[in-house]
Amino acid sequence: MIHVHDLEAAFVGALIAQIGEPEARFTMEDFDPGSMSGFVGRSVVQTLSGLVSDRGMGLTPAEARRVLYAGLSAQPEAIEWLMGLDQKAGESADLSKLARQITIHRVAQEAEAVFLSARIDPDNLDEDLSRVLSEVAVLLSRVADERYKVETLSPYLRAYEQGEPVIPKALSESVVVFGVPELDDPDTGIITARGGLGVIAAPPTWGKSVMVSQLAGQTALAGRHVLVASLEQGRAQVAMRSIASLVQDFKSRVKNGGYTRKVAQPIRDAAERIHLLSPGSGTPWVAIEAAARNLHRRGKLDVLVVDYFTLMEPPQIGKQFSSAAMYGAISKAGKRLAHELSIAVIFVAQFSRQMREIDQEPIPSDLKETGQLEQDADWALFMWQASRKLSLLPKAHPGNRVSSYKKAKNRWGPVDFSGDGLFLEIDPTRDLILPYVRTTDGSDASAVGGGYDRL
Repeated sequence: MIHVHDLEAAFVGALIAQIGEPEARFTMEDFDPGSMSGFVGRSVVQTLSGLVSDRGMGLTPAEARRVLYAGLSAQPEAIEWLMGLDQKAGESADLSKLARQITIHRVAQEAEAVFLSARIDPDNLDEDLSRVLSEVAVLLSRVADERYKVETLSPYLRAYEQGEPVIPKALSESVVVFGVPELDDPDTGIITARGGLGVIAAPPTWGKSVMVSQLAGQTALAGRHVLVASLEQGRAQVAMRSIASLVQDFKSRVKNGGYTRKVAQPIRDAAERIHLLSPGSGTPWVAIEAAARNLHRRGKLDVLVVDYFTLMEPPQIGKQFSSAAMYGAISKAGKRLAHELSIAVIFVAQFSRQMREIDQEPIPSDLKETGQLEQDADWALFMWQASRKLSLLPKAHPGNRVSSYKKAKNRWGPVDFSGDGLFLEIDPTRDLILPYVRTTDGSDASAVGGGYDRL
């Protein structure tokens, strides 16, 4: 386990490196300098806190160091320690997380001291136990989960007044790339932020796994790590489909081989960021979560995709609970994992088979097994067969399918109340989702981004 002194060194180094950032000021406003000890004197942290909170000074990291050195001229060891801080690593460090870890370490030490010094008299059991538990409750209040933190609106209003974003970037910027302009547009598309749960739903055999292959490849090309947990297909099959989508080649060519290919370096790099897990149908959620946490510890997880939701084994939480309630427990667990690890979690879901009916647009209650998934989700993408009355023919290839879609839920962006006029072309031979543009008079349709003549 990392020593608390190392945490303190990383915290102060990061604070100096980020002293001009709004997040540094907000962190110091909430942070208790009394949590610091070790070689970092409280005066050091209090000095830094004052510098960060005083926005009028506009200090650069270099200026902050000079002020600190001058203020600590009587402590040569402290100056030497400050000069040894890793400023470069501090630029990208999470200040809030480091501050919380320091506090947790200190609270753990204090809790240990409470229990070691506890004296409980059997004749005075209720009073002695109540006293110890009250002391522990006070300590717990200092490390309460962020969800239970009580604060006023004032910090957000100040951010607004100073022209700073009220919503952190992590909650307003997409981490997933669909590879479809209409879905990736920051103003009109789906915002797939870290800490959020998403749902991709379609009737059976209607492009769910195709969408997974494409978004995994495009997200990896954007520099992010994706774990695809497929409960329906084997690892080799998922790999074949992912490669076909990534290089835009036919799945049959990828499957059968027989000739050599040159692959560009960006695609090679993307392949290193796509992680495959194929544990088979009936795998419990806890096993998938364990794999995700393992990757996250190694810094190799930004997006978790589970294909698909109801193939997981639901937890046995009692005979009185329905299957919908049990799958609802998985939905809530996925939401918690996304929040805790600051990743995007996507559950691929299936509509009931009645959705195969002609011209039927899905609603959230059509999700198989549970409506809890739609309630927990921050965003939901629904796909289904386009109305046959429109006679929309695929443009890129006759064997493709035209699909209607809508953003059924989009916490940080616009939603579509109807799928009329929103279409995609599904290419099952290359595992691609192509944008589909229909002319206003309905006399012609065209797909954008296809082109079999390139292969």
